[in-house]
Amino acid sequence: MASLSGTSTTSVTIGTGTKSFATQPGLAFFTGGNLTIASTANPAVDYMVGIITSYDTTTGSLTASVSSYAGAGTHTDWIISVAGFQGVPGTVVAVSVASANGFTGTSSGGGSPQLTLTTSVNGMIKGNGSAMSMATSGTDYAPGTSSLATGILKSTTATGALSIAVPADFPTLNQDTTGNAATVTTNANLTGPITSTGNATNITDNSITEAKLLISNNTTANVSASAHGFAPRLPNDATKYLDGTGNYTAPPVSLTIGSSATSVTIGTGSKTFTTQSGLSIAVGQFLMIISSANVTNYMFGQATSYSSTTLIVDVTAVGGSGAHTDWNIVASGPQGNAGAGSGIVNSGTSSQLAYYGSTGTTISGNSNATISSGALTLGSVGTQGSVVLSGSTSGTTTIVPVAAAGSSTVTIPNISTMLVGRSTTDTLTNKTLTAPVISTIVNTGTLTLPTSTDTLVGRSTTDTLSNKTLVAPALGTPASGVLTNCTGTAAGLTSGAANAINSASTTITVNSATAPSSGQVLTATGSTSANWQQPVQSASQSEMAAASFSNKYASPATMVYSPNVLS
Repeated sequence: MASLSGTSTTSVTIGTGTKSFATQPGLAFFTGGNLTIASTANPAVDYMVGIITSYDTTTGSLTASVSSYAGAGTHTDWIISVAGFQGVPGTVVAVSVASANGFTGTSSGGGSPQLTLTTSVNGMIKGNGSAMSMATSGTDYAPGTSSLATGILKSTTATGALSIAVPADFPTLNQDTTGNAATVTTNANLTGPITSTGNATNITDNSITEAKLLISNNTTANVSASAHGFAPRLPNDATKYLDGTGNYTAPPVSLTIGSSATSVTIGTGSKTFTTQSGLSIAVGQFLMIISSANVTNYMFGQATSYSSTTLIVDVTAVGGSGAHTDWNIVASGPQGNAGAGSGIVNSGTSSQLAYYGSTGTTISGNSNATISSGALTLGSVGTQGSVVLSGSTSGTTTIVPVAAAGSSTVTIPNISTMLVGRSTTDTLTNKTLTAPVISTIVNTGTLTLPTSTDTLVGRSTTDTLSNKTLVAPALGTPASGVLTNCTGTAAGLTSGAANAINSASTTITVNSATAPSSGQVLTATGSTSANWQQPVQSASQSEMAAASFSNKYASPATMVYSPNVLS
């Protein structure tokens, strides 16, 4: 399971704004999540609070936007932990002063109360660790007086009365020793603080007991990686321990308390989980219930009941959606204060979105925001609203309504498409123009469209024409086809072969469409066929055949040319 905290040795100066750290990869950090970044040397004094703007789970590169901080200076001993949501700041509504230890007071009340303190103590104040009272002269302190001689003051045990000490009041130092100042060989019976100058380099084992040692706030002979020594002075912080570098630090702690495989759908309200028994969970404790597969799916709230293996949580804030069975139960703190300029989106009325924060509030996160009902209203009467959309790489697009009275509705099509702009160049598909006004056609000449349902003929398309009159057409040389119902002469037919002749009621097929030999005539061989044949050799027959052929083609009204047909 990913840890909710990490460390960093990146040198960073405490302050607001963007801060970057190199930390461990694979932590349970996500964009938009809250962080507490504290110096391990003094986390209660030097720390920063902000939100994650980016985190690379592979490299451990972390960037955070710090909104508040305490302390100062540049540090390299950071512990970075997931924090709870910032809660709503409270206000003081009333303050009262309890009369005790000789003090009384009054309060003006209200959100910014003023306190006025008075005391009945007249003179010096003494304390006993739990209360204060007026000190007694001669017992608790010695007043200045000219009756005492110059010397050292002593206090009488029974009465506490002060007087000048005499030599008999001081202990006797036993001088029964042998050897020299360099080596003490017998029990010197030394009492009180021991100081030494000169060559007292060797002292017999156990000759100085622990009770006779007076150790000051030493900082030069502490234990280190290179030598034995004293333990550093305790920081008076139960959360810190002496680590392997000789410093007191807070050990990395996993805040995960337990887990649950109960299928629960993300949402607010009372949620019940089956978890382990004997967990450190108290009623009222703040908890984060997080999906281990995706930490953006979570619920936040307080434990309302925990008995045996059953945990009930009143969920007040959520992230993500869906039902999950891989829950980690993580200890959390109360929801933090909403910072100025960026805040937490909270539920508003059925027709609006409410938020905490001042003008310029940023609603951020790594998932989509959904308004289940109602509408999102931007601006107000007299103040124009707009929507600014950031580009994928750079630039922005601003959607601004027309400044006009009344209301209007723009319906967005329910398909993936591109909207058409009034001054953009677009290609329209499957559009019906009702009474369009086309101001300009980039062309010359006049285009007349038919009023009936028809198909236009393209310049390079293959089409069949019906009922068309061609005026002075340039047909060129046809390669195939049949020419029928034409008028005029068959001039210019320089190639091709005719193998049929049309009569008044039928078509006569020429059996051999090859060129006839000299002297042959076309002779009918039936009602629909003819051959080129050598005529009977008589002058009258040859002349009659030639005349018949000439008369046949005197009027070319029925003459049609094709590569194979002449009729």
